[in-house]
Amino acid sequence: METIYDVIGIGFGPSNLALAVALEEENPQCKKLFIESKDRYVWHPGMLMDNTNIQISFLKDLVTLRNPRSNFSFLNYLFEKGRLKEFINLSDFYPARPEYNDYMSWVANFFEKDVRYSNEVLSIDPVEQGGEVNYLTVNILNKQTSKVESIKTKGVILGTGSQPYYPGNFSISNSQKVFHSSNFLHNIKNYSVDGNYKFAVVGSGQSSAEIFRYLISNFKNADTTAIMRSFSYKAVNESKLINQIFDADMIDFYYDLPQNIREKVINSYRDTNYNVADTAIINELNKAFYNQKFQNKDDFRILPYTELKQIITKNENVELHTQDVNTGEESIIQVDAAILATGYVLNKGYQHPLLANLQPYIVHDNSVQRDYTVPTIKNFNASVILQGCNEYTHGLGDTLLSNLAIRSNEIAKTLNEHSNLTKEKVKI
Repeated sequence: METIYDVIGIGFGPSNLALAVALEEENPQCKKLFIESKDRYVWHPGMLMDNTNIQISFLKDLVTLRNPRSNFSFLNYLFEKGRLKEFINLSDFYPARPEYNDYMSWVANFFEKDVRYSNEVLSIDPVEQGGEVNYLTVNILNKQTSKVESIKTKGVILGTGSQPYYPGNFSISNSQKVFHSSNFLHNIKNYSVDGNYKFAVVGSGQSSAEIFRYLISNFKNADTTAIMRSFSYKAVNESKLINQIFDADMIDFYYDLPQNIREKVINSYRDTNYNVADTAIINELNKAFYNQKFQNKDDFRILPYTELKQIITKNENVELHTQDVNTGEESIIQVDAAILATGYVLNKGYQHPLLANLQPYIVHDNSVQRDYTVPTIKNFNASVILQGCNEYTHGLGDTLLSNLAIRSNEIAKTLNEHSNLTKEKVKI
């Protein structure tokens, strides 16, 4: 007998991991499956550097804001690992990034039976019967066996995260010489810490600052330049009142605003998350610059007001063609490796590539709905839900870890309501 899932989650990062826990605790009868292209659970492996912390409180973990008594909380993870007492003594609300990855991996281990790792979703197709679409077919490729399989479900949840952003139309032919920050730790292993390299780090946000610090701390003989369009690293706006903009109860406020006003509000507070760095790391870098000046050295620097215009990779080095944003003066910088800490780009709403075959059923003049479902025509009864790509409808916290527990609870309730195919149909 063919298995029909209540929901298939595409991607098994933090968003769908939190949802897996919520379904287990709040809707255990839900028949769920998650498809993940990686061979195991791991969160931003290329940036799991020592001495880096997450930027949210541990109390905003996968579950606590939804269920403080959950066995899947960060505190219970510490207890089970025998580190609760020691963590308390740190008096720190912000766990190290490698430790938080270990926490989420620990939670993911409880759901091994519900996840197919090393599988890639090829497409999602409607199953139309009698003019109604009650089911979807998810076509997946097993990357280890090359076998293609089709699985039927009542709904899909896309939690595929964001994709690395590469500025301009650069042709990057040598990934060991030019690579995105998301692959930093994988690629920097190709360089000896004792080597006399020239490095360039492009970007002005948290990732750039962390990589710049890593290079000047570990590659003592290297020459390192941070290239950015701004003057220097800018401190994140993390004041306590402003941080309320990430709270879950702000989602209704965002969603109810007219689109043009919503965009203005989001742009007004982009310095809470984009192109900014933690004050602590900025202070560290400032001290490093002072010590360098005291030692009469010039091993690392910030090149401000500079825009990257072109990258040319050669056998012996990389040419970065840059332009001064104020004067227009052009320059060429030659380095051994360039790291692009240039952020990520979202697959916006129902324009997600995996929804290509469902476009005829989607109501395109409607935004993603408040419950994260994609609006569809009246004869489409399957559920299509989007996670983590709804910033322009649900606010600045949508792409962050802050609201995973609350959002997963809302989506679990939505799936429960839709389980009998009673979801409200959107008329056109």
